[in-house]
Amino acid sequence: MNSFGVSGTGFTEDENQTLMLLRSNKERLQLEIQQIRQEITEVTSRINELQSEVDRNAEPKVWEAIELFNQGAFSQCFKRLLELDAFSSTPSGTLEEEVCKSTDVVECSAVDKANFLSANISNLNIEKFHKFLFKTDNQLVMRQFLLAVPIEGLSLVDSVRKCFKSLLFTEAESDVITRIYKYISQSYFIQNPEEAEKTFGSEDACEFAAGAIVFINTSLNNTNVKEKDKMTEDDFANFGQCREVREMTEDGSGISREYMVNVYRELKKNPLQLTSNYTLNMNHKSVLKQGFLFKEGGQYRNWKKRFFVLHSDFLYYYENPEHEKPKGIIVLQNLEVRATNDSSRKFCFELVDRGSSGSGGGGGSGSASSGGGGEKRPKVIKATKTQGGTHVEGKHSRYIMSASSEEERDEWIAAIKDTLKVDMVYALLQWREANKSQTPSAF
Repeated sequence: MNSFGVSGTGFTEDENQTLMLLRSNKERLQLEIQQIRQEITEVTSRINELQSEVDRNAEPKVWEAIELFNQGAFSQCFKRLLELDAFSSTPSGTLEEEVCKSTDVVECSAVDKANFLSANISNLNIEKFHKFLFKTDNQLVMRQFLLAVPIEGLSLVDSVRKCFKSLLFTEAESDVITRIYKYISQSYFIQNPEEAEKTFGSEDACEFAAGAIVFINTSLNNTNVKEKDKMTEDDFANFGQCREVREMTEDGSGISREYMVNVYRELKKNPLQLTSNYTLNMNHKSVLKQGFLFKEGGQYRNWKKRFFVLHSDFLYYYENPEHEKPKGIIVLQNLEVRATNDSSRKFCFELVDRGSSGSGGGGGSGSASSGGGGEKRPKVIKATKTQGGTHVEGKHSRYIMSASSEEERDEWIAAIKDTLKVDMVYALLQWREANKSQTPSAF
């Protein structure tokens, strides 16, 4: 006997048959559900394919322009869109028309370009997007791009947060970052005029505040900044009262301590995400320039022919183009590239730390231990080199390369300049270094 009071399964014969039927129906329904799910997946996939085809058929000129843009053919991209009348008309006589005067894209306004970038940003190569938008000649395009970011009703902190995110920001040269602050300030005064006037009083003061927001966010939340270099709440509050900021406001009051303290506390609690979570597709990691150069050695100052390959963040050099593993890698961050005659070879150029002064006085591509007397020791450039079959950290404060002609040297300098970046930690430490000797009365 079981708990049901009957032998066997505890069910009558009729109940057993009903149970078997239910089990059979359940299995059949589960199978049908699986089939339906599979059909839904297939139909959804097909709908997406058809939608993609519809989009491409409806706007083939846009996709053609996107492909040109992603190849770096910016002029051809906008020229093609103009030929196909893809842009809406922009009123003549506007500020945006000025961009046309500094580019080779005839009759194409900054508004048109910014609208194209905004509408198609998910399909653009991020490296090419930044290369185009961060170029000095295209600063009015960047202005229009940021003016189009909706920040009405937001605080300046959240406006900075949203604008950097819209740019898919990773890193940029300091002059580019300064322009970003400027255009965020202009946009904030346009979209939040009452709050902007009340808090800052001028676009210059608002621009300063935007930079200060990024500055203190870096100081507080970047692990690469040492505790001794972090600004205190009181120091930051005084930051808004320094002489330069007071001169930016009509009444000479600067930015209130209360505002600066609130910003400090907010960013300490809720940091800005200043770099995009965008993951760079390695297929887009394009080679910007490559070719043979002679490189001066650091220890013996002998010259060796190496094959150099320039990417957006690094300069690789190999024994020859057939080798897969590089002999060395130079990180293109916080550096300056310039022509130099301080060498036994012609058509030379050098990479040095951005804070370095002079040409090195014949020190060659030596280590940071070179230099004596009371001179400041030059900073080591971030790099690795092959030693004993493995890559070890480089010790050079200067890299010197020699090209085959003046034209080739200038081409390399121009190409490298387009990729050089300054990170915010570096900018912060430079500011701290420059202001170490200042007394509180300077604020």
